[in-house]
Amino acid sequence: MHRCPAPYRWFALIMLLSPVAVHAGSRAAAPGHDRGVWFWQSPKSPFGSVAIVGDAKREDETIANLKKLGITTVYGSYVSSSDQDALRRWNAKLAANRISSYLLLSETEYVYPERWAAASNILLTNFVQFNHASRPSERFAGVAFDIEPHILPASPGHASWKSADGAERRLDLAGLLTFLQKTRALMDANGEKNARMESTLTTWFYKLNENIQWRDSADRDGWFTQLSQVCDRVSIMDFEIASISGILDRVQEEGVLLHGKARIALRANAGKEWQSSAAFWIAVHTVESQTGQSIDIQDYALLMTNQGIQ
Repeated sequence: MHRCPAPYRWFALIMLLSPVAVHAGSRAAAPGHDRGVWFWQSPKSPFGSVAIVGDAKREDETIANLKKLGITTVYGSYVSSSDQDALRRWNAKLAANRISSYLLLSETEYVYPERWAAASNILLTNFVQFNHASRPSERFAGVAFDIEPHILPASPGHASWKSADGAERRLDLAGLLTFLQKTRALMDANGEKNARMESTLTTWFYKLNENIQWRDSADRDGWFTQLSQVCDRVSIMDFEIASISGILDRVQEEGVLLHGKARIALRANAGKEWQSSAAFWIAVHTVESQTGQSIDIQDYALLMTNQGIQ
């Protein structure tokens, strides 16, 4: 068992929060913290990138909302056929408001070697070539991957995660790490050494049990160390829980294993995971202050639908 470092220690006083931290109207991130949000295409939502990017008025409204919510990083998913000039203008607006823009790519099957060539082509076209053809303020600061092996469906030659055994799951995690390493190398080789890279992770991959057939703790620790070396940030998805102490407990082990690269992701699902908007924001502020970690929020459309900015 790893000893929990100082940023992760908490005591019974955890619920004795300061008035500023729990104020329902407070949205600003703690000083020195970066707060991110996933910005999906969400074509059926008025708060998805499909409805917003390219509409100057909606863009300005969205940026005003992001600033009120204390958001300083946007992980954006955009239709591949999007107007590139419109996307450049959007990135420039974000930059002018001190909001970093990451290109968000999400396909669970990127863990499989046969998908790596297609993924590389997408990265070269939508990230590398896009950045090279853009002014500095119009470029993506980095690329974010939402690859979740634990929801892998069955596909030709591959079992679903649910039906796979521990050895097969370990191979899936090896595939995820290799994909990210190859992606970093591709970016570096194509003039994007300064671009940042982010990945998501669930809360329980660290466990030494039958779910994932780690050979031993050294095998597991080595995998996490290599992940922390290739990624600038790793967002631990602490979803489906509304207990602040539970959230803190679940991210503790992986936070240690990721050597300071961990962020904590919370889902803005009021009425389901959270009793109210106020409860969600109390959790955001508390987790930021108790762990010293930055927060990522899933996601903008959900946040605006269920949380609002009032």
